[in-house]
This record gives sequence, structure tokens and C-alpha cells, in this order.
Amino acid sequence: LAIQVLGLITGVLVTRWLGPDGRGNLAAVVSWAAMLTSLGNFGLPVAFTYAAAKRPDSRRQLIGNGAIAAVFQWLLLGFFGWFLLPHLLVKHGPAIVHMAVLYLWMFVPLKLFTVYANAIQQGFGNYARYNTVRISVPLGYLASLLVLWAYYGISVQTVVVANILSNILAMALSVSLILDAIARHQIDGPTSWARLSGLRASLRYGLSAQIGTD
Repeated sequence: LAIQVLGLITGVLVTRWLGPDGRGNLAAVVSWAAMLTSLGNFGLPVAFTYAAAKRPDSRRQLIGNGAIAAVFQWLLLGFFGWFLLPHLLVKHGPAIVHMAVLYLWMFVPLKLFTVYANAIQQGFGNYARYNTVRISVPLGYLASLLVLWAYYGISVQTVVVANILSNILAMALSVSLILDAIARHQIDGPTSWARLSGLRASLRYGLSAQIGTD
């Protein structure tokens, strides 16, 4: 409920500040990155939540596997968007195309690291921490918008910067909380920080879950 209310507030503010044309350009910048990240995570958030709940002793490996997956997906989605977005957004002009590509390269790793770390947190059953990370995104976005509006005014560029700042906050919070959770609950199990066979199993599970939901 809090996330929906905050989303309503920021949505109304941004729309009033930018007007129809600016709001349309903002949507062109952020919407494709959000969609590509959602489709390109291959269902791994669900898979990591399931694996963390089923095998608590694999927590450390899940963190490493998530980091490996996020880096490869970042490169894959970044280069894919680099070629795709100039064709999709050609009517918006070169400035918006450039901003959209730059935003994609910045947004994807922030979002993936946040989502994967928080999915593992959910699997642990730490719902207070899980929801703290979730609400930090709209809260950080609103706070960043107000600060930027007060000091620099509002434009498509400043709204995009506010979006990135909120995702930096969420990533830092989610990663710090999950590492703290692992340190507090030492469980005998694999000591390595990554295992490719485990990542392959998560990919198989995640892809089947994603096909069933998306």
C-alpha cells in the first residue's frame, strides 16, 4: 500500500512538472530498460527465493551466483539495448536515444543486484528487511526528486538522475542487508561463493517459472 501511494505521489508530481511531452520522453527512456530487465532476468529472482528457502546452507553460493548472473545479463541486455533502442526511439530524437541507452547501462546492474539479493532475503524469511528494500526505491525516488527540484529544477534529465539515485540506494541497502544476514546466521555448508552447476539449476527453474508467469 505504501509503495502504491508513493508511486501515485511521484507519478502526479512528475507529470505536472514535465507536461505531456516531457512525460512521454521520460517513459521512452525508462520503460524499455524496465521491460528488458524484467524479461532478461530469466526468472532468477523466483529461483533464488526458492533455492534460499529450500537449502539455507547454500546462501553464500547464491550470492555469488547472483553476482555472476547479473554481470553477464548486464552485458547481454546492455549491448542488446544499444543496438535496439536507436531504432525503437528514433522519433524522439538523438538526445533521448542517447539518454535511454545510458540509462539502460546504469539501470540494469543496479536493478539486478538489488532484485537478486532481495530475492534471497525473501527466501530466508526476513520479510522486514525484504520490504525495507522494496519501499526504499519509491522513498529514495521521492526524496531525490524533491532535492533536485529545489536545487536544479525539473527536467527529463533530473528525473532520470533521481531514478538512478533511488536504485543506487536500494542496491546498497539490499546487498548490505543480505551480507549481514549471512554473517549473522552461519550454517554449515559449501564455503565457496559461487557454483556454476547451482546457477544452471537456478536458470532452469527460473526460465520455467518465467514462461509460466510472463
